[in-house]
Amino acid sequence: SACTCTQDDSCPPMHASRLFAPRRHMWLCLRRSPDVLKKGESQMPWVVQMGLTERGIEDLGDVVSVKHLFASSPNDSTARRGEDLMSIEWEGHRITTADELYHTVWDTINGVTTISAPIEGEVQKLHKGAKNVEADTCLVEMLVNDESLNDAMPELITEEEYMKFVEGDPRGLFVDDDSDEAWEHKEVKGNHAVVHELVGR
Repeated sequence: SACTCTQDDSCPPMHASRLFAPRRHMWLCLRRSPDVLKKGESQMPWVVQMGLTERGIEDLGDVVSVKHLFASSPNDSTARRGEDLMSIEWEGHRITTADELYHTVWDTINGVTTISAPIEGEVQKLHKGAKNVEADTCLVEMLVNDESLNDAMPELITEEEYMKFVEGDPRGLFVDDDSDEAWEHKEVKGNHAVVHELVGR
């Protein structure tokens, strides 16, 4: 599901919009827990949804599977900051070389991206869609208290700060790139790409 954080009177300005964990390329969407809105108090006042940013998605090929690494117990569903929550197995194809006849050579790449908690909290939901991971996909939902949020804040930045961070960050493995060489026609279907003609400029 997509991030559902909206501005309202219960959210301070710094928490009304998404925050970002830049080194993990993750977004965090914070909103007040329903308990806070109804009763005015809660031990876990924040509902935090999180997922990969557009830049994070650039490092994923075609998703093969999503495996949950975090297992809660009846007495403890708390994930510590930095604890692995899930792994995303993917595969993709990348151009390596082209010969004198412009026949393109492709390499198959397989990898696993591990999603770890940028903040400590009680895990409520983990994404179950096996192959549906987009930039607006909520991968994890947690309940977080003020202390955990404050502890994580030094490693979290605003959207404006994240945009500046991404500008200086190398692009991902599978970013769409139409730079100095133009593809006259390219089809990408599932786990393979069919290139009909490469036109060098």
